[in-house]
Amino acid sequence: MVSSTIASAVIAIVFVFLMHLTQTPSDPFDWALVTSIKPNTPLYDIQLLVGSVCSVLAGFIAAWVARHDELLNGALSSFASVLLGIFATAADKDPHQRLTHILLLVASPLLGLLGGYLWRRKLNRLNPPQG
Repeated sequence: MVSSTIASAVIAIVFVFLMHLTQTPSDPFDWALVTSIKPNTPLYDIQLLVGSVCSVLAGFIAAWVARHDELLNGALSSFASVLLGIFATAADKDPHQRLTHILLLVASPLLGLLGGYLWRRKLNRLNPPQG
């Protein structure tokens, strides 16, 4: 969660800075209209991609640290973010639509599971099973 938050914040700052240099209207009223009409889907897509990569990385690291049950530990690495997402939904503080939020809640442990799988594959490549 920490790496995802930091990376998303840095991307948002860079994105806002670049938008300011290239597309800022001179009139503040025009700027308010542009920002309210045109949602920033490229920024959201980039942050979603970075968050996904961070989830895979978290699963990889969790499996590495645990040194057993790689898939389980990889999937459990997303426990805090899933719990936070459930609380945000319960408190009605979630900015996403319900279906999007449900898909993100399901995707997070699956991406952690992928990270655990990648660690297991790397481990098997380094130490092939003796048969």
